[in-house]
Amino acid sequence: MLEVPALVHQVQVEGAKQTRTSLIEAAIQPALAARTFGEVTQAVHQACCRLEQLEVMEGFQVTMDTSRDPLAPEGSLDVVIRGKEKGRFWARTGTEFGNSEGNAHTSATFRNVLGGGERVSISGSVGTRTRASNDITFTTPIYANPNKVVDLSVFQQYQTFQTTSSHDQLFRGLNLRFKSNTPRFLSEVGYTALWRQMTDLGAQASPSIRQEGGHDVKSSIYFNLYNDQRDNPMLPTRGYLWRLNHELAGMAGLGGDVRFAKAEGQFQQCVPLAAGFHLTTSLRAGLIQPFDDSAAATTSNATRFPDRFLLGGPTSLRGFRPFGVGPRDHRDALGGDLYWATGLSLFTPLPVIGVSSLKGHLWANAGGLSTLAKGTSPLQTFTQSVSRPASSVGCGLVFFHGMVRLELNMCLPVTISAWDQPRKGWQFGLGVDFI
Repeated sequence: MLEVPALVHQVQVEGAKQTRTSLIEAAIQPALAARTFGEVTQAVHQACCRLEQLEVMEGFQVTMDTSRDPLAPEGSLDVVIRGKEKGRFWARTGTEFGNSEGNAHTSATFRNVLGGGERVSISGSVGTRTRASNDITFTTPIYANPNKVVDLSVFQQYQTFQTTSSHDQLFRGLNLRFKSNTPRFLSEVGYTALWRQMTDLGAQASPSIRQEGGHDVKSSIYFNLYNDQRDNPMLPTRGYLWRLNHELAGMAGLGGDVRFAKAEGQFQQCVPLAAGFHLTTSLRAGLIQPFDDSAAATTSNATRFPDRFLLGGPTSLRGFRPFGVGPRDHRDALGGDLYWATGLSLFTPLPVIGVSSLKGHLWANAGGLSTLAKGTSPLQTFTQSVSRPASSVGCGLVFFHGMVRLELNMCLPVTISAWDQPRKGWQFGLGVDFI
């Protein structure tokens, strides 16, 4: 039946009162090119899915019948798609959890604002580390494809680092991004312009942090790739994840006060074992290469604190305090230009309790965070870091929920450096992305 030859004479979409004809035509075009009954049904289904994913229409009913148009080819079909447009306004409030951070947010979305599947979103949130965040985003699809979109956002974000680095950060900026989602991976390419302030320096702020106080402008382009084939993002039992992030700031006429190239990668492999056990291996690494003529090179480190990597804590390197690994000035974490972190975790069932969302956990972590000294190559810095890692082992319990993962671990730091801040004993972790 599906291989029976079939042609579509016309497709009529009813209920699209506020939607532009060009969007409808782009969505149904594959159905007009179909040549078998199976291709027709699949193309019509995909057209309905597209309109629903674009948040334009919903509640579809499809009828197909032999065309009654005397000019239509013999045996061709007329397709009628009936649906109703979604409400133009949608709002919600709620809570979200990130890595060792929680926030309350509210957002409002205006759908199909120009009739082509565009959206305008306004959101605001308050939280534990990100004290306040506000943004306005305009999103538009490319050729009625919900998997290829362009968005432009204007935002402001206020974050506190008082407990770890004796200051707060205020960002104001805009971001222009093209995002493509394919079955193989998700890719993003975009441009960001930021006005950044390091403000509210604490009374005990170190000289290094005080020297970086003030404001600067960052202008950068970025390119990210992401592929997640795990069966559960919170506590996977099989599959893999890889992620690559690239950023270029101040180069090729971009302007701004900082100039650097930055790259970061992540890989995770999950393997099921017998009797409900499963093993997870993780690796993360990053490098920021500054250019010495940067206007921000006011210290021995040519990079700025907001651009550097931070390491340590229950989600990135267990057995150490938050941002407790790497260079410090007195009590303040300064971040680094090169980091690596790896983890090996064995998750075990708890037969007495019999709760699938609660697991036993045996783990080992190791990593390092360093600055790039002048005259030293990144490879030399990496070799030195690997030769004296911060490492820890431990055991504990893991509980995962639909929104967040919680860990309670007994930690034993194994190797540390003079500037590291180990955390021996119990450590509680809350987040969505663990090493």
